[in-house]
Amino acid sequence: MPFPPADLLASLPDAAVTSVSPISLTLRSDTPDLTQRLYAAGAWLVLPAGLEGCIPAAR
Repeated sequence: MPFPPADLLASLPDAAVTSVSPISLTLRSDTPDLTQRLYAAGAWLVLPAGLEGCIPAAR
């Protein structure tokens, strides 16, 4: 999730942080409605897990 709101984690106690950078936050949760809860908490973009990004992986 790029540019997460500062108070996002306080509203999501059942999500685990798996990665952090200055511009993004990666979360994991078994909660089925995590995407909806992230948007409700102020996230403006939620990407699904497993995206390769702009550069294809080397084979």
